[in-house]
Amino acid sequence: MRFQSIIIGGGLAGLSAGIKLAEAGRKVAIVSSGQSTLHFFSGSLELLGSDGESDIIHPFDAIDSLNPSHPYSRIGAGKMRTLADEAILFFRKCGLRFVGGGNTNCYHITPFGVIKPSWLSIDDCLTFESPEKFPYKTVGIANISGYLDFYPQFLSLGLGKIGVNCKTMSVTSPQLQALRKSSTEMRAANMARVMTPETVDCIAAYLNGADAAIEAFILPAIFGMNDTVAIDNIRAKTTRPVFFIPTMPTSVPGVRAQIILRSYFKKLGGIYLLGDSVTGGQIANGRMRNITTTNLGSDRLEGDDFILATGSFLSHGIKATPDRIYEPVLNLDVASKQTRTGWFKENFYESQPYMDFGVVADDNFRLSRSGEIISNLYGVGAVLGGCDPITLCCGGGVALFTALHVADMILNNK
Repeated sequence: MRFQSIIIGGGLAGLSAGIKLAEAGRKVAIVSSGQSTLHFFSGSLELLGSDGESDIIHPFDAIDSLNPSHPYSRIGAGKMRTLADEAILFFRKCGLRFVGGGNTNCYHITPFGVIKPSWLSIDDCLTFESPEKFPYKTVGIANISGYLDFYPQFLSLGLGKIGVNCKTMSVTSPQLQALRKSSTEMRAANMARVMTPETVDCIAAYLNGADAAIEAFILPAIFGMNDTVAIDNIRAKTTRPVFFIPTMPTSVPGVRAQIILRSYFKKLGGIYLLGDSVTGGQIANGRMRNITTTNLGSDRLEGDDFILATGSFLSHGIKATPDRIYEPVLNLDVASKQTRTGWFKENFYESQPYMDFGVVADDNFRLSRSGEIISNLYGVGAVLGGCDPITLCCGGGVALFTALHVADMILNNK
């Protein structure tokens, strides 16, 4: 089978590149082994939120001060601003609803109650201009009875630090009560499937009868696995504002984002090979010719351009043994410290060196094997390395912006 572009990895980076290429009329295939890190999505996309010591409010102004190895430095501040405008329209076309996206970061609260800056957030998240300008004095944090992956106490502590009065409560419905027969059923994905109009009515009625001092409610993000209908319904039926905080994985907003992006990609004519893994690739005369996969056996996927979007250690795009760090799909060159003692720092809370590790790429994000650049093989997202996404709060931004940038280069034959 032949395609113009073949992408290895079906998370945010792979889907973003695939959608942009398919929108331009290219014949695109994505090979995805299964779940991606979108299933860990916090509800907010961080572009550049910290310099390692303090919050960054104006992320684009800080790009020029980044290490030259950072993917943003290779893209350049000017191109980053252009891509930022494109990204807002990109998500809107796909059917994802976000707020933010200007030149200034806003703030959100994480599932553990940490207040962090972010660039974009899904529009049902609770976002605010700054910790000093939180919009409510009193909020109600409503958990589902028996649900263990949502932490009202942590949220109360985090919001309490900025002067917010929090009132915790539990809500339920007959359908949710039925899930409590087994603790393994009380998971976000399972509860999202029983958010029928009747369940929404039960929860809304409870919230409407809550303490009149409460100005807004925070609920776990267990509404809307495939679309936003249940979210829109409970907001419409509740007399005070309702916001949602993503839970511990699996993240319902993350699954929903992946479903919506994948559906849009397929609508454009893209081929999404779900549940398949790349087993190798043929390289000749400095170009990638084809790849093989587990499910296709001896049938090869041939392409003009290839993109590696397999992620870092979390998604096994980069792997480690006690004595080496390697890229497992195509045996590409990896930039890392030579000795194991250089991979990490003993203080768990310090920025860890291994977070910088990734495949070797030139300034155009073309990858190499055995020291030779492969002219039509590009890397996007976390597999690139070059930065610590946890310390700098930039993981989602790196995935999105490198994907859009590389798609640009392919379309312009650069």
